[in-house]
Amino acid sequence: MSTPTWSQLRELALAGLRPGAMPGRPLSESADTSAHELLLSAGRLVHAEQAGWQPGRGTGTSPSAAPPETLPAVGALGQQLLETMLQGHFDYYLDDYYAQLAARGLRVPHRLLPAVLAHATRTTYREPAEYLLEVLGERGPWLARLQPAWRPLVAVHDEASWTHGPPAQRRRFLQTLRRKNPGQARALLAATLPQVSPGLQAELLQDLQGPVEPADEPWLTPCLASPDPRVRQRAANLLVRLPGSTLVERVWAWTQPFLLLSTLPSGDQELRVTLPPHWNPDWAEVGLVYESYAPGREPARWLRQLLALIPPQRWSTHWQLPPTALLALTLTTANGPVVVEGWAEATYQHQQQEWATAIIESKLTQPAAAEWSIMPLFCLTPPQAAALILPHVPAGARLSKKEAPWQQTLLYIRQPWPRAVLRRVLQVLADTLVHVPGQEEDTFTPIRMLIIDLSRVKVDEALYEEVEQRFEGFLSMFNEHHAMLESALKMLRFKRQLQRSLRAPPAPDA
Repeated sequence: MSTPTWSQLRELALAGLRPGAMPGRPLSESADTSAHELLLSAGRLVHAEQAGWQPGRGTGTSPSAAPPETLPAVGALGQQLLETMLQGHFDYYLDDYYAQLAARGLRVPHRLLPAVLAHATRTTYREPAEYLLEVLGERGPWLARLQPAWRPLVAVHDEASWTHGPPAQRRRFLQTLRRKNPGQARALLAATLPQVSPGLQAELLQDLQGPVEPADEPWLTPCLASPDPRVRQRAANLLVRLPGSTLVERVWAWTQPFLLLSTLPSGDQELRVTLPPHWNPDWAEVGLVYESYAPGREPARWLRQLLALIPPQRWSTHWQLPPTALLALTLTTANGPVVVEGWAEATYQHQQQEWATAIIESKLTQPAAAEWSIMPLFCLTPPQAAALILPHVPAGARLSKKEAPWQQTLLYIRQPWPRAVLRRVLQVLADTLVHVPGQEEDTFTPIRMLIIDLSRVKVDEALYEEVEQRFEGFLSMFNEHHAMLESALKMLRFKRQLQRSLRAPPAPDA
């Protein structure tokens, strides 16, 4: 039998058909039923089953019809673009589009529900889109529960999925609940964690983000005694973010002796860093890991992990020195990179902007700091990062496989990019495309990666036309990268249409 078309599978979704009834014309029971009619009826049955229809169980009753919708469907352009993505074209934009539809209170039209559910079921390499449930409307979950293959996609609507579902399903339930009711999600976690395996505890703690409140301490603290190091580590990372955290005080007492600031006879200050001479078993309680990927580097890793738990501002206050002065002292110190890596992780962990600015500034200006982590960059808003980085991008700057500090930071500014960042990046790409690389300089990979980044970049809608015009200019100049640039231009134009569709008026389902 041929593969059923989506128009056939949409019949149930459009009609809101009750699953107790067989769609289409019933099969005749007469003896002269033709083979043609038999095949047609069998085909209708296959189509109905794939759309969620199930044969009756002999109870004499069937589930009620789909409930009425409370949200409008996305407009005609959005429906057309959804169809394109569901057919496999530009579908890497699909998750983000679901999120934007949810933010605007729009849903998927009825006729596309089977395609949406089937696509989400096929993408087995990752979990379903985080906002999928919020754009299915009322009929989407109703339809999905009638089809065994689709049922897990909407199981997070049911509390039974929290009690009996697999780990991935429980995580999705928790993520959805935390967005809608953080207090209820916290209470559910507090009651459930002591009753589940350490492995599941680690899964559930993995995605916890956002502020940590004093009410979290009683249920997080017992996790420090878990036999699973992942549970201990994730619980510790949350507990140290509590205001006045007792865990921070404990880690501070362990770590302070390894960093000593003294004043030399000349009046200059010196930072002396001592690596831990041995492993302290108590460190395992806060999630520290003994092993190292590089034999002989274990003590350095222990110190970095300890430093990563302490808010870096604690060191500034303790020594009465600003982050810039402390980083300058660290540059002259043996094991300085270990200290800065720990401080960089702590800066990101505790979202401390003063330290983030100091670390990125040092990375841009100090040759010895070039290899420092860029994690603190993600503590800064795009305008803050732009003001810090753009002055350090030299005129005529070009991409290189061996990234300069400005390249390591400029291209990782959080999106949406401000206009100045976008224009500077476009100019860097243009200058790189014009330049003929030398024998020892390989620029193909960074060019390719930047073209991909620019095709997916998030910018203000008014800037899409400017980006498209630059790419059209590139197409007329650079034959070597023509196919890649042409593909990126198509992606940009499609993404621009997605933005337009979100402003269009809703459209009827039919």
